[in-house]
Amino acid sequence: MFLSTKNGWQTSILLFLLGIVFVPINLTVSYYYYEGIYYEKSGAEYVVVDAPQDVLVAHLPEDADEITVDGKRYFVYDNIVYSIVTTPDGKRFKVVGDLN
Repeated sequence: MFLSTKNGWQTSILLFLLGIVFVPINLTVSYYYYEGIYYEKSGAEYVVVDAPQDVLVAHLPEDADEITVDGKRYFVYDNIVYSIVTTPDGKRFKVVGDLN
């Protein structure tokens, strides 16, 4: 369990204060991201889930490893592979694979 609360807006404020980023994926699933870990709301709790494919995050933990494959730069953190993409909001890291 990560967090448990009965009031959604209080959860959002707490997550914001903790530096946890809300990552909307689609209309049915909302993920939260913090330091390379993804969470999904399950009832009144948040549970750790696998990194969703193609999700974009603004930053990776400082100890993410940089690798080059076929001349392309990637980052790996906790066995999740990210590529760098440019969006209207700036540079983002996109989940492109899992080394597990």
